[in-house]
Amino acid sequence: MGMSRPWKDAATLILAARRGKSPLQLTSQKSPRHIYQDYHLLMLKRSSKSKFMPSAHVFPGGVLDPADYSEEWMEVFQAAGFTTSTAILEHSAAVRPPLYKNNYGSIIPNEVALRICAIRETFEESGILVVKNYEDIFSSPHIELAKTIRNISSDVAQVSVLEYWQRKVDDSAQNFIGMCKELKIVPDVWALSEWSDWLTPTDMAFKVTGPGQNRRYDTMFYIVCTNTVPDTAFCKREMVSSEWYTPDAALTQYRKRRIWYAPPQLYELCRLRNFNKILDLQKFAVRRACFGNERWLPIRMNCKDGALSILPQDCLYVEDCENNTETPEFEESIEELRTKATTLHRFEIRNSSDIQIVCNVQQPFGHVKPLQSFYSSKL
Repeated sequence: MGMSRPWKDAATLILAARRGKSPLQLTSQKSPRHIYQDYHLLMLKRSSKSKFMPSAHVFPGGVLDPADYSEEWMEVFQAAGFTTSTAILEHSAAVRPPLYKNNYGSIIPNEVALRICAIRETFEESGILVVKNYEDIFSSPHIELAKTIRNISSDVAQVSVLEYWQRKVDDSAQNFIGMCKELKIVPDVWALSEWSDWLTPTDMAFKVTGPGQNRRYDTMFYIVCTNTVPDTAFCKREMVSSEWYTPDAALTQYRKRRIWYAPPQLYELCRLRNFNKILDLQKFAVRRACFGNERWLPIRMNCKDGALSILPQDCLYVEDCENNTETPEFEESIEELRTKATTLHRFEIRNSSDIQIVCNVQQPFGHVKPLQSFYSSKL
């Protein structure tokens, strides 16, 4: 398979669900900007015993498993009416990140395998299934919000059946194929829109997990929108809780130090603040995905009063640094380095709960800039 890279491939799913306008919801999660956001995002809290990002709140997702690109998936898709693997998803002429060019030695396209991974991991970790019944396969997922969410209280199967399959899939990713065959459902790879691609920085492999635990991931972020907030049944082996937050509420919890996010999750939450209506988010995500994607590798630089995590297009960014383990040191402060810069695209890190995003560059591939936290008065 040629997997000699010092990181693993992974996929994450940003699940946005329309929220009801009950008086309780209107008051309990009203935005500090006094703007009503009509959708929630699923966040899961990792166990304190997790080897990677312990106690962090994350979007559901995980590492690509060989079962995700197993050619046995063709039996599932053929039963649903697809005769060839290349017909499952339309070929994209957009820019493709390296993650889609890796050779897995399978007829299942990488774009399909990584979507299956995101859907499988979401089911394992939250009990939520993003699937279609055979008869719904050829209906367009982009006409309106996806109606493909199936959870443990849905009509796909009885609660006990899906609880059984959730345990089975958690035991082995191969069982996800068997579940789809038995229940006559297909992972709804068509409902997932590409959102972003993050590669773990070289320094984070050691800072987060300890010496000798080189855990780096090239993670494709997908997004899916649905009309209702599905029930969750989080995996207690990996997670300790599941919560639904608006983007603003999620960031409020972070600023109050009640929640911790890794920088990619923080960045994407700030991006999502651009959208107050789920229909606008859905339309944007589908349209933006047509432009393609690129991989972002943040580069850490230490300075007098904290650290910077430099992103592409920043004047300090260095290309082709996938395996560079050296951390540059600056005598200047965070603010002094910002003042000297011409183009800015960086995290300014004073401590784990005080991370600001500074961006004055145009986002590539049709994306939106992150909206700064409402607590930040200087940026």
